[in-house]
Amino acid sequence: MALVINDRVKVTSTTTGTGAFALGAAVQGFETFAAGIGNNNTTYYCIFNQGTSEFEVGLGTLDATSANLTRGSGATIFSSSNSDNVVDFYGTISSSTFAVFDSGYKYMYDRFNNTFRYIPLNGDIAGVCARTDINDFPWFSPAGTDRGAILNAVKLPYNPTRLQRDKLYSNRINPVIFSPGAGIVLFGDKTGFAKASAFDRINVRRLFIYLEDGIAAAAKDQLFEFNDEITRANFVNIVEPFLRDVQSKRGIQDYVVICDETNNTAAVIDNNEFIADIFVKPARSINFIGLTFIATRTGVSFEEVIGSV
Repeated sequence: MALVINDRVKVTSTTTGTGAFALGAAVQGFETFAAGIGNNNTTYYCIFNQGTSEFEVGLGTLDATSANLTRGSGATIFSSSNSDNVVDFYGTISSSTFAVFDSGYKYMYDRFNNTFRYIPLNGDIAGVCARTDINDFPWFSPAGTDRGAILNAVKLPYNPTRLQRDKLYSNRINPVIFSPGAGIVLFGDKTGFAKASAFDRINVRRLFIYLEDGIAAAAKDQLFEFNDEITRANFVNIVEPFLRDVQSKRGIQDYVVICDETNNTAAVIDNNEFIADIFVKPARSINFIGLTFIATRTGVSFEEVIGSV
């Protein structure tokens, strides 16, 4: 075992916690610890959790295969974001409109093993979406007391308070709560998208999946046709009734389909392409309700106070 220092050694890792780091593949343009440092050798290291302020600089030792780097109690920490102590790294939550995070587990009866056990709620969240498809349409929110009931649940190990719900929701985690009179329900409809957008809601993302699938099928029928007024008119005549149907079922507020010479220019036609621009105003689910109660004097007409408070 020796102290080895080398340039351009850099790898990725998905390790969390305070233990040894499982070393992954080398970053492009760099080499692995196995190649640059060697088995059982000691080296200086710097760990940085991308997208966060977490970091750790120390002296660690590779194992016999250079697959793991010892840190924590087996390493010397020179500097870190945890007051120069070992850092408990955590995996950052990815930003995706196709992901949904919930607040935990439910306690249910396992009839196959004749016992009660805690089960993650992931399957239930998929289930409420599927049930919404069957009873309503994909663009309806799967949350709330009407569509968000969690079935076969005895209790929740964690029933967040209102303050905790607000904190979870601001961090893209949909609370599952026990609501008196309604039972256990999904109480949020955010996707895992980290930016403010129409796509940070489950119903909007699922609406666009539905629209994209339906319109893609219509677009496929235009392959190998001429890019002329007739083909473009045929496409519009297929898409607009489809969008009108979704609009009549409360999925979208308004839409515009542009497929003409303005976006199918001579250059597009010469490149054997076909362009259609579809603008959609999706229907939004209600996430917050404001109620104002006003007491008036007996002799006051409501017309005098409405709009003035």
